[in-house]
Amino acid sequence: MVTGGLGFIGSNAVDALLSRGCAVTVLDDLSTGDRANLTSKKPGVVIADVADLQAVRKAAREKEAVVHLAAIAGIRGPSPSGRLQKVNVEGTGNLLEACAAAGVKNFVFASSLAVYQDRANDRGGKPVVAPASPYGRSKLEAEALCERFAADQGAACFALRLANVYGPRMRTGSNSSVMAEFATAVARDEPLRILGDGRQTRDFVHVTDVVGAILAALAAGVGGFRVADIGTGRPTAINRLAGMFLESSGKKLPIKHLPAQKEVKASYADTVQARRLLGFRPAVPLRAGVADVLRWSSRRRP
Repeated sequence: MVTGGLGFIGSNAVDALLSRGCAVTVLDDLSTGDRANLTSKKPGVVIADVADLQAVRKAAREKEAVVHLAAIAGIRGPSPSGRLQKVNVEGTGNLLEACAAAGVKNFVFASSLAVYQDRANDRGGKPVVAPASPYGRSKLEAEALCERFAADQGAACFALRLANVYGPRMRTGSNSSVMAEFATAVARDEPLRILGDGRQTRDFVHVTDVVGAILAALAAGVGGFRVADIGTGRPTAINRLAGMFLESSGKKLPIKHLPAQKEVKASYADTVQARRLLGFRPAVPLRAGVADVLRWSSRRRP
């Protein structure tokens, strides 16, 4: 079962699993997902919220493995009415309870680099777990639930702390990523908007590399709870990213700097554990990924 399987990362993971002959059930509440995202043969789809314990229990029956991608995303403040806590923490707890009842022994959880403090403060050492946002705290709480599940059930459980994932099917519009915003701006011949001075850095990893990490985690056969950062390990300044979009598109569009918002200055993955435990090595260079996103965005242009 793949929760959030009609969304950006989830649908790419589902297509990859189906292409390998797996029987897949998707659980998705359609809040951000879309049935049209699935391009290969269709899996079973359960329209439900992970916060609905009864629906989750029913969907988890007779499953061998679960990939948990359903979440409320975003790092700039709390979700209205505690929705972030209800979905990201309580929903994960519901799913783990259902997995325990169904005897699921293989669980992959999509966590986030947001569980770390600003890497501008760690002076090049190991990242420090100290989330600054409600989103990051919710992911860390969910990781703790996963660790307890692995210990209690004797299960294999990987928490994959994802960097900034981009690629075809990524969300556009409100609250979208800087990658999606740049791609949309280029497609519409609009200015590229940057928050602050653009010197803040992020680790951008292509969705095909993330899907590869998910498949590797499912196949790892490593018992207990394990954590691995999934990214390139290379920070990229937002100014530099904007330059790549302009160079790849061949367009001369203006760059508009907007007032800065409270956010981390530096974020990037420490990929040592991912290489050691999963043999993970990202294969898509950023420039090639930007070109891929521009091709995808141009096909979507109204």
